[in-house]
Amino acid sequence: MIGLVMDQVVRIAGANDPRQEVFLQLLCQAVVSELTEKLRADLKPEDCRAQFLTAASLYVLAAWAETDDNMNLQHIQVGDLMVKPGSRGSAARCMREHAARLLRPYCADNFSFLGV
Repeated sequence: MIGLVMDQVVRIAGANDPRQEVFLQLLCQAVVSELTEKLRADLKPEDCRAQFLTAASLYVLAAWAETDDNMNLQHIQVGDLMVKPGSRGSAARCMREHAARLLRPYCADNFSFLGV
C-alpha cells in the first residue's frame, strides 16, 4: 500500500528532489500505518482499496503542502475533488476533510485527521 500511495502522490504533485522522495516515503509509511489502525477490526486496507489509497494520498499531500514552502497545491483536481485557489492551509484542510469523509464508513470510530 505504501508504494501505491507514494506513486499516486508523486503523479499528482511530483517529486524532483531525492530528499523530497525520502521525506515522502516516510510520510507515506506514517499515514498508511495510522489509517490502517483506524479501520474497523474486520477490515484491511485492501478491503476498501480505492478509498484508502485516495484518502491516504490526500492526507500525504496535505501534510506535504503544510511543510514545504515551495509546493503549490492551491489548485489541483483529484477525481471529483477540486481544490481551488486560496491559502495553503485551506487547501490542506480541504484535502484532509475529504479524506476523512472517504474513510468514515470503514473506520472503527469517527476520527478526524489532525496531522502527522
